[in-house]
Amino acid sequence: EDAWEVTRRLILRIGARAEQLGGKLCVLRIPSKSETLTPDMYAQFHAELSAITQAAGIDYIDLRPALEATPFRTYYRDGIHWTPRGHQIVAKVIQEYLATETVFKPSP
Repeated sequence: EDAWEVTRRLILRIGARAEQLGGKLCVLRIPSKSETLTPDMYAQFHAELSAITQAAGIDYIDLRPALEATPFRTYYRDGIHWTPRGHQIVAKVIQEYLATETVFKPSP
């Protein structure tokens, strides 16, 4: 079975369950350092994940642009874990997303 089809079905199932519980699913693309250094290698991955979430009406946040936009080091040398600055940048992106009126709606 195609891995992308499995991924699509799982995202749809998680999204449906979140809605049943009164929530909303948001998929975050959390890039490794190598993805920020060679984004073209991962363009197909980003395109597939973005297409799946868009077709399902599920929010998708790609953290790569925010991590690339700063002149500060955002990853430790292992290329996986964020530095405190990396965590700050990601927290700001998530905070801005959560602050949108489409995420938190008052209960009737």
